[in-house]
Amino acid sequence: MLWRPLMRGRLASAQALVTCRLHLHGELQRPTSAQSWAGQRSQPTGPNGPSSTLSMVLRSLAKTDAALAEVNAALELRPELPQALQLSALLWNDSAEAGKSALAAKQCFMLLSSTMPEEATSDKRRWQLRLLRDCEHLLAELGESLDSSLPRCYGASFDEDSSLTVCANEEMVVGLEVLGCGIDECNGVYESSRQASNKQEAFVNASGFRVSLEVLPTRRGQEAKFGWVIGRDRVGYFGAMTTDEGTCDLPPARHGWRSFAAGGGAAAPSQCRAHVATMASLACRGRALALRSEGDGDVAAEAKVLLSQALRDRSAAGELHSRAAVLTDMAMALRQLGNFQEALAIIAEALTLWPALAEAYLEKAMVLIKLSRLPDAAKALKQLLTMRPKDGRAACILLGSLRFQVDAEDWLLHHLEIPLVAHRLEHASKANVVDACDRPCRHDSKHGLAGTEAPFRLEDSTAEVHVHWVLPDGMEAQEVQVDIQAEHLFVAAAGVALFDQDLAHRIKTSESSWTFAAPDLIVSLSKSMIRGMWPKWEVLHKEDIRDRQLRLGGLPFDPKQVQYR
Repeated sequence: MLWRPLMRGRLASAQALVTCRLHLHGELQRPTSAQSWAGQRSQPTGPNGPSSTLSMVLRSLAKTDAALAEVNAALELRPELPQALQLSALLWNDSAEAGKSALAAKQCFMLLSSTMPEEATSDKRRWQLRLLRDCEHLLAELGESLDSSLPRCYGASFDEDSSLTVCANEEMVVGLEVLGCGIDECNGVYESSRQASNKQEAFVNASGFRVSLEVLPTRRGQEAKFGWVIGRDRVGYFGAMTTDEGTCDLPPARHGWRSFAAGGGAAAPSQCRAHVATMASLACRGRALALRSEGDGDVAAEAKVLLSQALRDRSAAGELHSRAAVLTDMAMALRQLGNFQEALAIIAEALTLWPALAEAYLEKAMVLIKLSRLPDAAKALKQLLTMRPKDGRAACILLGSLRFQVDAEDWLLHHLEIPLVAHRLEHASKANVVDACDRPCRHDSKHGLAGTEAPFRLEDSTAEVHVHWVLPDGMEAQEVQVDIQAEHLFVAAAGVALFDQDLAHRIKTSESSWTFAAPDLIVSLSKSMIRGMWPKWEVLHKEDIRDRQLRLGGLPFDPKQVQYR
């Protein structure tokens, strides 16, 4: 007579399955206003969101494969969702995948432990405690410890030779905090952008402000001087002088900040404090080298060696989070070496170990951009912003080179919970000028600029390249923006991008400059030698093989051959 209760249970499960599918369908069809879309899939709905509930129902119907597919779909949207991780652990255990089950249970335990609310009677605390108990029981059943250590079957091999570790731990700057600035959005915590400026790490806050080491304007022939600059959208707001590149190590100046014209008279920051973290020496030194190795293959190779050793050091990579962090830094070193496919594989392993690691999503997006897989890069950044709407680093990239890819622009316009998006929209409505959320085909109504198709004249001399734009009448100097990087040039006037592409060859930023004497804008780029010779610049932008074939009219050529003067 047991069939009747069993049948009633399966009928109830089937009914719940239909309800869940209707719920999910209703969510997908819901009108996407700014408020409803922002909270629709990005916030957990208690212990059982629609996707998690659907997976639970499928599990009760003994449809393990279908249930895993549903829970993986939930984790695709929210990789750090505890209830989805807990259910994933149960499902892998049902499938006799002890290693995957233990990994998901440990991830769930770590996330819950770090987000447990203080209120002892809150509903959220009660269901989190229930999930914690479930994880504890499952890990005990699997013979695993309730901590952040790697699962026994992960298979990591560690070298117990203590001589690998030069010193036990070192401190490294992992963030900055700006205080006392007259512009509220400039204050707050700045996180690593995983990019360098003049061989020093750059940091970004939630509102898109950036702290970076920049070359200060000097007369031609004078020795370059460096200073820390706080700015946004390639415009400096505040600066702190430093002596020379050799004394620019982090943190930047605590005091001595002054205001630039773009600051509008606002008070400069009163101080800039460094946030440090203690990590194993090998991981610390490998990360520092990888961050500063852009354009220097020897430094990147040295970083790779150190990080490889760190992965064999239990103190550096013996836990889920620490190992994922070292793997992500290894991917950065591989990106600097041009080993993009290997870097992607390393990042996949890092995200498998710790799906909530923000830096891994940033690194993944950067590697995918190098591979010209821009839709996939945008997807990685969307995942990060769904988890962390205030991650200004991801917002800056998505609002920059990826803003016109797939549905990135439309997606951003429906996520006003992202501070940088709200700022851009507010700025555009007030100033009535083209900003990062506008299409490149828009025109500036005041000056009649036509966007990125604005014509220019290129003059290639022996050691320099000169680019000349003739701007419309009435253009003022403060309306011109020029950002010269080693391999990229950005030029804009009145909010319209005239040139925003990678350069044909690498340049020396410290010896490059630009001038504007209305109506003439001239950018002078100092060439970098290639094997002791000056490269010939046939075009300003970096060409791929197909573009060069079209320009040369089908003539045969060696795509690796560089023309010299």
